[in-house]
Amino acid sequence: MPRPMTPLLATAAAVLLAAIPQDGNVERVKRKHAKKPAAEFLYLQDRFEPGTKWGSREISRREAERDLDQLEWELVNRFAYLRWKGVDYEAALDTIRLGFGDGITCGALAIQVMKLLALFGDAHSKVIEPSSDTMPNRFADFLFGDTEAGVAAFHGNRSGFLDPARPYVASLDGVPVADWIEAAGAVVAKGSPQLVRRHSVRNLRYVGRVRQELGLPDEPRLKVELVDADGGNAATVERPVVGRRAAYGSWPRRDTGVLEGNVGYLRIAHMDHEPEFLDGLGRAMEDFRDTSALIIDVRGNGGGRRNALRLLLPYFLAPDAPPYVANLAAYRLPPDEGREDRDGHLANRFLYPVSASVWSKTQKKAIQAFAKGFKPEWKLPKKEFTSWHYLVLEPAGAGGGYHYEKPVVVLLDPVCFSATDIFLGGFRGLPNVTLIGAPSGGGSGRSRKLKLANSRIDLQLSSMASFQRDGSTYDGNGVQPDVVVWAVATDFIGETDTVLDAALEHLGKAK
Repeated sequence: MPRPMTPLLATAAAVLLAAIPQDGNVERVKRKHAKKPAAEFLYLQDRFEPGTKWGSREISRREAERDLDQLEWELVNRFAYLRWKGVDYEAALDTIRLGFGDGITCGALAIQVMKLLALFGDAHSKVIEPSSDTMPNRFADFLFGDTEAGVAAFHGNRSGFLDPARPYVASLDGVPVADWIEAAGAVVAKGSPQLVRRHSVRNLRYVGRVRQELGLPDEPRLKVELVDADGGNAATVERPVVGRRAAYGSWPRRDTGVLEGNVGYLRIAHMDHEPEFLDGLGRAMEDFRDTSALIIDVRGNGGGRRNALRLLLPYFLAPDAPPYVANLAAYRLPPDEGREDRDGHLANRFLYPVSASVWSKTQKKAIQAFAKGFKPEWKLPKKEFTSWHYLVLEPAGAGGGYHYEKPVVVLLDPVCFSATDIFLGGFRGLPNVTLIGAPSGGGSGRSRKLKLANSRIDLQLSSMASFQRDGSTYDGNGVQPDVVVWAVATDFIGETDTVLDAALEHLGKAK
């Protein structure tokens, strides 16, 4: 009879078992794999090593193939945007597979997966952990801001430009900044033009990673060529490459209050759902009851929850207005969930099908009327998605609020994303509401998480396809402003606020 293990041996055995990849239960798509890589996807075989402890861990060819099998099954059976752009995902996956050789490090595989997911154009679907380990820990010690005049370089604390006389970047390490932007965008989802541009410019901070992409040497200092507004008067400065990236933080840094001219200003930097946050929005609307106009500023707001939309938008619906469809989406129904649920699958997004028990007769009638005229720009595969789910709002009067009838301006920019996109899409087209600024990023996917069994890469994939009222997808489009105003360089350091000035001018004319 074998002797029982001591506690010490039992602990050691448990640790050893935990370290062994348990991929025996990974589901796989049964198909033949290509024997030659696809030329268009050869770049996916490139290997970039992050040089971190996690990223340097190597897995065998078999283990890496099993991870791709697992990823493919998830894409085919759960991923909402699989067929949106017509990506030949089988060829892309097989090209990665054919480049494994005897094995690959987890960091190199993570970057390959990041580039693969970027092809689908859905910015919610990405590698999430350990995402920091997929990028070498070598960063610029300053920030980059995009303008129509060029890419501005400013200090991380936003105290000023690297060179006040020359605010714009012409080149980095002797390579034109346009080439750096293209390389920095290699892992960015191919979504809306403004989303791609915004993330690519911000990714310039990842000096070590972009240098790898460009084939540049790893140096302790970064050569930054700066120019003036006319592209002349060039001068080159050297900046240290540091171990921690500079953070953009919340911007603009302006508090909610009443501006000159009795114009209310409601700043929403994050889409929170906590009672304290929502109570603050309610108190602000009470304070703004007698203002002559209102500005709602969601610039720099990357998303969160939809509660702010549900609380605020009803204030801007006329008391006799019918229920208002603010957003609609369909859920990608995976095979292991069986048939569609009568009450839907997206309750945590406040979205329900017309069959749901939550609707009143009036709400159901409004949904049916809206559905008759709705024409989505992307026709969803019927066998893969549920029926439409709707987010419906009603005038504030029923909840004790009031109807704000004065002119309203909503400020937006390309940082706006996810729940903030939904917020903007809900407000766009309302009477007396004007959107001013630059197009939002565009994204609404309801992510679900996944861990690859052998590499232990954590990623997320979108589980719903979401649409604006006019039938356009949020992904790939974003919300378009009624009046386009782009930020200028001095806006990034707080010397000016061009978009807010444009809003005040618009309201002055609207009175």
